[in-house]
Amino acid sequence: MIVNLPELKLQGEDLLDVYTFRGTTQPGSDWEKQAFFGGKLLDLAVTHHWLAQSLSVQEIVDKLDNLLDGENGLLDRCIEEYELERKVIRPESTPVGTQECRDFLSINVAKLWNYGGMCAVQGWVSALIQPGSVPPHVPQAAGPGARIEPPSMNGLRLSSPEPSASSSAAANGSEPLSFITLQIFNEHAVQKKKHIVTWQDTASGDAHCLLWTSRCSLDGQVRGVGQGPSKKNAQEKAAREVWRAMGWSSASSNPSSPPQSPVLTTNFAQSLDSESSLPPAYSPPPGDTGLEWLTSSHFHQVVTQQRRLSVEWRQERSGEPHIPTWRVTCILDGQEKGTGVASNTKEAKHLAARDAWRNMGWSTTPT
Repeated sequence: MIVNLPELKLQGEDLLDVYTFRGTTQPGSDWEKQAFFGGKLLDLAVTHHWLAQSLSVQEIVDKLDNLLDGENGLLDRCIEEYELERKVIRPESTPVGTQECRDFLSINVAKLWNYGGMCAVQGWVSALIQPGSVPPHVPQAAGPGARIEPPSMNGLRLSSPEPSASSSAAANGSEPLSFITLQIFNEHAVQKKKHIVTWQDTASGDAHCLLWTSRCSLDGQVRGVGQGPSKKNAQEKAAREVWRAMGWSSASSNPSSPPQSPVLTTNFAQSLDSESSLPPAYSPPPGDTGLEWLTSSHFHQVVTQQRRLSVEWRQERSGEPHIPTWRVTCILDGQEKGTGVASNTKEAKHLAARDAWRNMGWSTTPT
């Protein structure tokens, strides 16, 4: 039984790309760079696949050299199933040959890398060269939950020599949002902007090579969507999309400048051993000026004994296990009056108490 070649699960404009014949492009073009980058990934994935099946070095070299030779039929099947006669722009009467087919595969491998890293590339390439096989395991990047970001392919559009203005800005670093972590995003969105943040996470693909899609909503409205090989990676990408969509300033929360809100600054050793790590030093946000003396216990005492109001605390936890984010809401006589977000419940309660105190219009003088 003939098994179909693996589907290219691309989205948006990637589905509409056409491919220019190599001889019609200038050396060093975006098209050529993307084909070169994807070609290296393709060779790596082919090598990893056959190494996992205990082939000798010479046998693997032969597999690489003869990937699209006439004997295994892969060239003809790629031309037919991926409709290369229609997609490849070339001089009249010039057939789609081995080089054009390999460039097509290489470019799409580069796109798959952007979607899901080496895991997505390996799953697709293994299904291409040996249909029905189980792809070999792809090790995760070093560090718990860490992932090395792929080189940005923004602006490398195959059907257009000039990248768009937005993609040029991203490629040139005018939108430096790589520093936005879930911790920073949650503190900024909830504590400073007073939004309700919710996440909708879904996973697709094979169990060994999942692709996560995360949708981030502010106050019930989806503002950003991200995809990645892990839920955390997808959420971070969605958070950055939200940050950009809301027009929030990157300078106010960039670690390269003094932070204006409490930010978790956990070093690598702390992230590996969160149980033994100490919480970061607290730096009060601008709104806390004059209320640094107010703790949650003092707040509770004054409110219940002097103001004769009932006090309740509602706690919510989010984020990764080793870097949690706590959101505490202060409720006075059944009404929400203050919110605090921090890396531990104690600090979050302090912030919620000060927020409630401020919202009630009470004096900032110590009582």
